[in-house]
Amino acid sequence: MSTPTAIAFQGVVPMLLTPQEVGEILGVNRGALRDLRDRGSGPRYYTIGAAIRYHRNDVDEWRADRRDLGR
Repeated sequence: MSTPTAIAFQGVVPMLLTPQEVGEILGVNRGALRDLRDRGSGPRYYTIGAAIRYHRNDVDEWRADRRDLGR
């Protein structure tokens, strides 16, 4: 039997993504994503403890902005 929490999250896309997940979405490796972070030109990110996370909406908006600029 599933717990209520497990049932609530079935089929839900996580909104916070790891650098590896974002790299896969954007087609860049983690090093390139780190360079974007260091230059302040990548998607908005959050530091949670020692972990870096990206909100899915921020990644999608950043990618859409780049597409609109022809990049």
